[in-house]
Amino acid sequence: MSTLNRIEEPLNGLFGDEGPVQLPDAAKDWIARYAWMLALIGGVSLLLSSWAFWTAANALHALNAYCNSYAGNPYLRGIAHECMASSPGVFFYVAFITVLATGILYIVAALKLKEMSKVGWDLLFLASLVYLVYGILTIFAGYGINIVAAVIGAAVTWFFLFQIRSRFTGEVPLPPAMPHMSPQPPSQYPPSNPGPPAPPSLPQG
Repeated sequence: MSTLNRIEEPLNGLFGDEGPVQLPDAAKDWIARYAWMLALIGGVSLLLSSWAFWTAANALHALNAYCNSYAGNPYLRGIAHECMASSPGVFFYVAFITVLATGILYIVAALKLKEMSKVGWDLLFLASLVYLVYGILTIFAGYGINIVAAVIGAAVTWFFLFQIRSRFTGEVPLPPAMPHMSPQPPSQYPPSNPGPPAPPSLPQG
């Protein structure tokens, strides 16, 4: 059994179909059916966020280089030091890598979730663990909120994730989507305005 499975099994007992709190079956089916769309939207958003991280880091480096170019001038040295911004630290790049990796995991997961493959679900679960580890690291580094908020966030994510797990393992088959109602042929519709009845025909003499 892999490390991921060893973590997954006890959480499935707590948040899965045997857990104390359950979503309606219709809600589970809907989330499972459209999980790939949600993962795709989340993945694209995270990739855009990682691009924002990278752009911000480059802007800070450019600002520091510009200000540092005046540091040798005795008349502008004070101004140069004032305009210099804080350089991105180690955790800035840790956040960038975490957001980028999670975004990639979400997009790859979306392709598998659309096929109702357990691999897609596993990738979402892995992404949630990556984010939890990152949250804990930022807490100890003094950048995070607190450990309680990190655990609550992970628990909410796992609740929804494990509620739909059985749809991807095949334990609970996903019912087919409701077919779209197709209109009947026009000949089967009664006339909308039949008009006055035709006068009786006169007998032929």
